[in-house]
Amino acid sequence: MRVLITGASGLVGGTLARELTEHGHEVIPLTRRQLDLEHTEAIVPTLLEHHPDFIVHAAAVTQVDLCETQPELAYRVNWLATRQIRHAAQLLEVPLLYLSTDFVFDGQKGEYRELDPPNPLSVYGKTKLWGELETRVHPLHYVVRVSWVFGPGGRNFFSRIVTLLHEQRSLRVTYNQWSAPTYAPALARALRWILEHQPPFGIYHLAGEEVTTPFDLVSEVLQRLSCSCQVRRVSMSSLGRPAPRPRKTHLLNTALKALGITVPGYRTFLEEFVHATKPAEHGD
Repeated sequence: MRVLITGASGLVGGTLARELTEHGHEVIPLTRRQLDLEHTEAIVPTLLEHHPDFIVHAAAVTQVDLCETQPELAYRVNWLATRQIRHAAQLLEVPLLYLSTDFVFDGQKGEYRELDPPNPLSVYGKTKLWGELETRVHPLHYVVRVSWVFGPGGRNFFSRIVTLLHEQRSLRVTYNQWSAPTYAPALARALRWILEHQPPFGIYHLAGEEVTTPFDLVSEVLQRLSCSCQVRRVSMSSLGRPAPRPRKTHLLNTALKALGITVPGYRTFLEEFVHATKPAEHGD
């Protein structure tokens, strides 16, 4: 299968590109250099010239606070660019898989299933939801919501924590925000299954099976490192960040489980991740 991936230099896009290549698929990995989503007029011609069999749209502005302070950028990239990518997929008559987020929910309920009504709190969540709605205009669509993705070789909360625990004497970490960390290689394997088997089109949740808070997670990482950083519990509101965050966004993989697909929890991979990240960033 010839698969075009946007955002191929990011953690999810890059990990998926490697996973597909290792399993015999032809991958067209488009980075920002080949496809700048801020220039929406170039998106359709670029995608049409590659003639893919499947499009995975993994590119986005994912920095939550940046989206809040630069909403025009967020709307242009996360919404309007997605409209153009959807249009290209329709012209090509190929399936489109759109990577979305648990931040489309307000976090009041927790344990969200695929058909629970979204209610995003932030500009990031709103623009990703609008991207979902654009994607669903195309009959051949998969909207895959993921949460708290981590993995080696990418910029994410986990890798920053490994660095900060070595560099800082103390850290303030929130204790009242719950989500399900998802290991990027496990996510890529599940996405490959969707591409290869093409289950019924629609919305899917794809998140790790275990729920935790940033504070509890950092405490678990600290146990695996030889450093003396002090970790302090603070409330989410005390950090004064520009964008509001949902408190509980545990995604239930109801649809995928019905198809026999499970995603292990983060603890299965935490030792492997810390081992892979620590030498790469600290030269140990």
